[in-house]
Amino acid sequence: WGDPSTARVLLSGMIGSRNGWVEAPYASCPASLADVARAVVPHPEHSRIAFVPGLNCVNPAGRFDVMRGEEVQVFGALSQGGGGDRLLCLPGTHSKWVSCRDDAILTFATAMTGEAFDIMRQHSILKLSMEAEAAAAVDEESFDAGVGASKTAGGLLNQLFGVRALDLSGADRPGSMRDYLSGLLIGSEVGAMQGLFPHQSTITLIGADALAGRYARALRSCGIAAESLTSEVVTVQGLVALSKIVNWPGE
Repeated sequence: WGDPSTARVLLSGMIGSRNGWVEAPYASCPASLADVARAVVPHPEHSRIAFVPGLNCVNPAGRFDVMRGEEVQVFGALSQGGGGDRLLCLPGTHSKWVSCRDDAILTFATAMTGEAFDIMRQHSILKLSMEAEAAAAVDEESFDAGVGASKTAGGLLNQLFGVRALDLSGADRPGSMRDYLSGLLIGSEVGAMQGLFPHQSTITLIGADALAGRYARALRSCGIAAESLTSEVVTVQGLVALSKIVNWPGE
């Protein structure tokens, strides 16, 4: 922590939400690193502690959307250079797809894919088809079959019940119903986001290796290449980039 009299602490994520320690109101997109730095909120009693605001936008589907924490990771990725138009995907409980230009976040859209996966496998009829324990490695054949099913007619709700029906069918049951369900949901997400963010040939993934690998596999099935960055690394890079331009009180 260094010298307590001079150390500065910059916090991001849900700690700055209305249910967190100190609320840092959302900044609006499009937003550059400098825009977010200007909206950083200092702690009311500890001037060397500050909170990064999240972002809001009207997404490409015309709906209001929010993020909190992911913006720091995106700015960390953008700080590595490259410029131009980019699309980043941050898989997770609530996956974010973020459209950027140069050093600015233009707009984004959220998919509740991770949360839906947990609910479906633990609290729906589909739990009767799930394996007792998840395998250490993904069953690629089952996952690919789920991704393929996401591209068929009928819509996601119909396809979800098809997970249970496929299990009951016997001979055609995938080796891993968990990975089949994972492929179905991720494939549906990728297909939907292709509609919101068309004409992408390469997407940058930010997340844990295992989950990013699933998304990369689903993207490849759509003819889209993916590059991956580690979330912990870009989080630090984003916070460092912000800390250099924040106007700290008294300085």
